[in-house]
Amino acid sequence: KSQLGRKVEDIFSSFDERPLASATVGQAHRAVLRDTGAKVCVKVQHAGVERMMGVDLASVEYIARKALKRHKEAPDITPLVKEWRRASKDEVDFMLEARIAERAGAVLAQHGLDVKCPKPLMKLCSRRVMTMEFI
Repeated sequence: KSQLGRKVEDIFSSFDERPLASATVGQAHRAVLRDTGAKVCVKVQHAGVERMMGVDLASVEYIARKALKRHKEAPDITPLVKEWRRASKDEVDFMLEARIAERAGAVLAQHGLDVKCPKPLMKLCSRRVMTMEFI
């Protein structure tokens, strides 16, 4: 509710609590839209994953700096870790992912490629929830 501004039962006539798939950042659930009856996939971010990724990568960066100080021959990987930290913020932004998916679908269609990219339903997406057509 906090991510979409409405109760789940107001948006979906059914929402499968058991995920279809789960990965590091989130999990995917099958659902049916209340207003249209369309089947959708709802990707939900795991609670606390953004904070945990930040803590983990800060720890890796700390270890990399310490290794460099103690072992002069060690390669300096701190720029790589800093970029990894920056990129991880994009990884947990489902609104960004939805916008990229929209662009990808448009490019695929524009070039006549027979590849299906699930269309995000932008009004049902947020930083931590992404709703897309079910294919």
